[in-house]
Amino acid sequence: MKNFMINKKLLFILRVYKLIMNLNRISLYRAVSEEEIISVRMNNAFIPHPEHMAGKWFAENVYDAVKWGKLFYTWDQKTFYIILIKLPKQIADLMMRHPRLNGIGPSRYAEGSVLESINISINHIEVMDFIPFNG
Repeated sequence: MKNFMINKKLLFILRVYKLIMNLNRISLYRAVSEEEIISVRMNNAFIPHPEHMAGKWFAENVYDAVKWGKLFYTWDQKTFYIILIKLPKQIADLMMRHPRLNGIGPSRYAEGSVLESINISINHIEVMDFIPFNG
């Protein structure tokens, strides 16, 4: 009976810890090409392309990431994908924030040492299995 009580307390502590950790994490989304997915998977990081911007933009919600994907990839009929990352809020707060980039929605930008901090701090990178469309 004593082991059961210890396990129950431990389970409770683990649930509280997970809740606290999730409160200190932020989810960001990025519309990417197939080439960028390959790069992210190979490097487990976001590497700036030498012929593009020095950093990376991330949407604060998935629906805005889809809008950017449509804006940047469908004009040349390329398929785009959505990547979800989760990182510590204190790292995300280092990013430059724009409240309505391209008239779409809130986004965050990172380059240089901030992008390096993101790459080190990411504990979750996921290519979403579906692209949610919202109107």
